[in-house]
Amino acid sequence: AAACTPAVHAGAPRFEARDGEGGDRATGLRWSRCSVGQRFKASTARCTGEARLLRHAEARRHARELGGGWRLPSAGELRSLVDTRCGVPTIDPQAFPGFGYPPGQGMPYWTATPFESVPGMRYHVDFAAGDVDVRTRGFALGVLLVRSPR
Repeated sequence: AAACTPAVHAGAPRFEARDGEGGDRATGLRWSRCSVGQRFKASTARCTGEARLLRHAEARRHARELGGGWRLPSAGELRSLVDTRCGVPTIDPQAFPGFGYPPGQGMPYWTATPFESVPGMRYHVDFAAGDVDVRTRGFALGVLLVRSPR
């Protein structure tokens, strides 16, 4: 992986992290630091376990069941996390420690944003290269949840 310099916002690190949740000073959003299926382990300050791949409806349902305002991010919100200076994955490893995904299939993560030209399609962000693309909702992809500031 390439050297990754933590992003800065207004002279301070862009992300302030507390256990399994991190605040984005640039957007005000609160992010889960681990993919769905992983757990944040405070003693090592890392995400452990393997990311679960969910279909779009399963991802939305999972967020609703968690409560607390957790939801799927918009394409713009999720794309704002891409930092290609970090190598693979293209995400700040200090803010998202142990960002995981099953090997061999890229790193696509669902967004809530529909692809208006084709019903049933949703945008996703692939953290292997930082690209934005579309897939049908029936594919099983990674999930990173977000919530708006309180």
